[in-house]
Amino acid sequence: MLSFLRYQQLNKYESVRTMKNVYGVEHCEQIDQSQSNLNDLYNRVDSLVNVIDRDERLVIVNSIDESNSLLQLFSEEGVFEENYQLYQLSGDSTNTCNTDYGFTSTTGHLYVYKELSLPFQFNEPVGENQQQHMAFLQMKEHLIAEEQGSSTIYYVDRQQQELIEGIARAYKIGVTFL
Repeated sequence: MLSFLRYQQLNKYESVRTMKNVYGVEHCEQIDQSQSNLNDLYNRVDSLVNVIDRDERLVIVNSIDESNSLLQLFSEEGVFEENYQLYQLSGDSTNTCNTDYGFTSTTGHLYVYKELSLPFQFNEPVGENQQQHMAFLQMKEHLIAEEQGSSTIYYVDRQQQELIEGIARAYKIGVTFL
């Protein structure tokens, strides 16, 4: 019943916006590799998948299939280090986090690690009432990122869900975790 009420409240005030999920596959440093070998690897990557962004040794792609292809290539080459699921935030996002939760790529795009962060929205636009404004001020100190758009998505540490729920209950406002 609570889920249905939250659904009704969301539809009444604003729609749920979805985040853009992308995937990052990191290769290890190739200290013993020449620059030409590294260029050859990047050429193979570019011919294998559609690279949407890079950050140092991290290659970012749109799909899990492309991520798996990179994982296989990097494993075959003995350079695979780690893979990540990421939220790609829009260009007008405000980054309030340190590098433990996300990063800004060399091209200026903002990414948040999915496994460490938890996105949520208020069920009503912020500022609609005094209670919600006060709750937001208390929650703001725990935000790691904020994504502006047709509706705002807030990101907190994944372990902060109970805290955010408690603040929402205390101020009698609704939030929905995405």
